[in-house]
Amino acid sequence: MESDLAAGLSKKKVRVLTILLDELARKIELNSSFESDG
Repeated sequence: MESDLAAGLSKKKVRVLTILLDELARKIELNSSFESDG
């Protein structure tokens, strides 16, 4: 049962990390596009 709980937590962590990385990637893309335009 503990292993199932750990697996669920790790899946949640992976999902959160993926979302955070996605947001970071968008911010970096926006910044780079601003720099290239300016």
